[in-house]
Amino acid sequence: GAGAGVPMALTTASYMELLEEIAILEEEGHFRLLSATENPMCWPVCLQSGTVASDVYHKSRWIALGVVEGRGKRKRQDEDEDEDEDEDED
Repeated sequence: GAGAGVPMALTTASYMELLEEIAILEEEGHFRLLSATENPMCWPVCLQSGTVASDVYHKSRWIALGVVEGRGKRKRQDEDEDEDEDEDED
């Protein structure tokens, strides 16, 4: 219904990266985590890291599903620009 929030899905190659992304979203705004698990639809091919030759990974191996509710703590960049314009008019 109205005001239920915007669904959001995050995918990452590592579980630690997923946890970091979730923490940032929860800290910065009104993100409500619904689920975090291995992605059953991840990239099927195992890839080799471009920086550490012995590391391999799957793209989008982990997925988190959540809802963004409200606006969050940060202002959008265009809102900051609008405020700057208002100050210039004074």
